Amino acid sequence: MSEYEYPTETEEQRVTDWRIEWLDDGKFPVYAPWFDFIRSLWWMPDWGWHEYDGLDDGDLIRVLHISTGGWSGNESLLAAMKSNRWNWGQTFYQHRRGGHYEFRFPRRSEHAKSCDAVGQTAENPT
Repeated sequence: MSEYEYPTETEEQRVTDWRIEWLDDGKFPVYAPWFDFIRSLWWMPDWGWHEYDGLDDGDLIRVLHISTGGWSGNESLLAAMKSNRWNWGQTFYQHRRGGHYEFRFPRRSEHAKSCDAVGQTAENPT
C-alpha cells in the first residue's frame, strides 16, 4: 500500500492478474488466497469485511460480505477485482446499493475456519 493507505497500481494489477490454484487435477478451485490478498489492502477490514463458512445444498462454501465504506481505495480494489473476469465471475454473488458486496466460493473442510455443525447455511448464518 502507498504511504496514504491506498492500494498502489502494482497491487491493483496483481488483483487483476491473479490466477487461482487448482486442486484435484484441476477440479477444485482455491479462491481464498486471492481474497486474503485483497483483504490485506482493504481500508478498515474490521468494519467492512466479514466472512464465514456455510452450507449451500450440502456443499461447504465461504461467504464474504464486504463493504467499501465509500472509500475510493476500496472502490479501486473492486474495479481491479471486476477486471479479473474469471475470479469475479466465479465468486460474485450479489451487490446492494451503498457499496455492499457478497461473494461465495467452494471450500474444503480442511480449509474451513468455522462452520457450525447444527446447520449454519449461507442464507442463515448463526
